[in-house]
Order: sequence, then C-alpha cells, then structure tokens
Amino acid sequence: MKKYGIAKIVFVSFIFLIVGCATKVTDYKMVYDNTNLNLSKLKRGQACQTKGSFTGWTGDATVGAAAKNGNIQFVKHVSHEYSSQSACTIVYGN
Repeated sequence: MKKYGIAKIVFVSFIFLIVGCATKVTDYKMVYDNTNLNLSKLKRGQACQTKGSFTGWTGDATVGAAAKNGNIQFVKHVSHEYSSQSACTIVYGN
C-alpha cells in the first residue's frame, strides 16, 4: 500500500511541475474601460519584470510597485505592456 501512496505523490508532484512551467504571463482584459479619462493630465508610474535566461521572471511588476515608482496615491487607470523579455504594469493617477 505504501508503494502506491508514494507513487501517487510523485505523479501529482510531476503534474504540478509540468503545469507550473507551462504557464505564462497573459494579458487580462478589463471589463470596464473608461474612455473619457484624459491620461495626459495624470501622473504615470511603471514597474517591470524581466525574463532571464536561467533565472525566470525577476522584478516587481505589481500595481503597488508602479504606483510607488510614479509617486501615485490614488490609481485611476491600469494598463499592461508585454514583450518576449519583459512584462510591465503602467498606472495612472494622482
């Protein structure tokens, strides 16, 4: 019985490893887009993470990091930019 229990644990761990390595950064679409917002009058902050050869994704591309980089207290709009080597979060606000 113990032999099958260990085999199940190894199999499930292998599946989690494969699924975890197969994920990628995706572009999430906004449900509501306020097209009347004039972004040129707002502060802009950006935070990125980059993809290394052996290190994977490094950096902090959270909304909080982007707001801190732009000295923004109230976030009004969030957008994302992606390339093959980087993923950036851009925030606008006051």
